[in-house]
Amino acid sequence: MATTSPVADTVQDDSAVTANGPEDDITDWQSIDWQGAENEVRRLRQRIFTASQAGDLKKVRNLQNVKPRVSWSVS
Repeated sequence: MATTSPVADTVQDDSAVTANGPEDDITDWQSIDWQGAENEVRRLRQRIFTASQAGDLKKVRNLQNVKPRVSWSVS
C-alpha cells in the first residue's frame, strides 16, 4: 500500500519502511531464545524492584538503562 507523505508530495511504499533497526539485517524471529530473553528481563525487573524497595534510586536509574544481554539485542 502506498501513502502520500504530508511533508512533501512523495509516495512511500510501506513494505520498504524499517523502524529502529539496521536496514540490511533481517531478524530471524524463530531463532531467538525467547525463554532466555524472558528470564533475563525477569531478573532485571527483580533487581530494579529490590533496589526500589531499598530506596537506592541511583541504582534503580542505572538498572533501568541496562540492556538485556541476549543474542537479539541491538546496541
